[in-house]
Amino acid sequence: MRNYIIIVFYFVLFACNPSEDPQDEYITLSENDLSISYNDEFQILVVFNRAGYTTADLIWESEAENIANVDQNGLVTGKRKGKTTITVRTADNLFSSSCKVEVQPINFLFKEPYFDFGQDQAFITNKESRYLSVQIPEAMIFDGENQNIRYLNYRFKEGKYEYSFVVLPGDQDIQEEVHDFLIQRYDLLGSSTLRLYFENEEVNITYAIDEYRDIVIFYFPKVN
Repeated sequence: MRNYIIIVFYFVLFACNPSEDPQDEYITLSENDLSISYNDEFQILVVFNRAGYTTADLIWESEAENIANVDQNGLVTGKRKGKTTITVRTADNLFSSSCKVEVQPINFLFKEPYFDFGQDQAFITNKESRYLSVQIPEAMIFDGENQNIRYLNYRFKEGKYEYSFVVLPGDQDIQEEVHDFLIQRYDLLGSSTLRLYFENEEVNITYAIDEYRDIVIFYFPKVN
């Protein structure tokens, strides 16, 4: 009986020894949902105490680095408007945690057209708050909501919204601001003479300078 008691006491003492290595079951992040601005930075803090692992060994990844990227210390940078997920994991993939990230633009030069391609004119009329100056079967033209915008044109084919474009004055200051506006929202794909090409998850965009030296931004349905 005495031997039994000694063995049990030794086991309890060993199991409760405060010097035993910690065994966290989860990686804990300081943020589960994060909203940051374009080009802004935010440090996500991590807690993970488990034998055989250190926080320096953790691997950080972004689901969409074009929207927000993350370095190997958990520093997140907003790259353009959109949503992504930041994940931190152990190299053996046994433990992981994630944070949803939304990036917001900071340039609000103008209000973009709606991207509800395929809808009819009644739908656009109900959505738009700008003044409708011209309406014909092939087009709906709205006045610009501020002095930076000449007008917005929705184009229709067989009664369905096909594409749209915005026209802005082409002076140098506006050109630079428009470029910044688009970079904060879309991925730049390439360029040609007087044209730039962008895209995001919803639309393809062409930035052009027309014969009147105005800026024209075309919005087309996304081509996969």
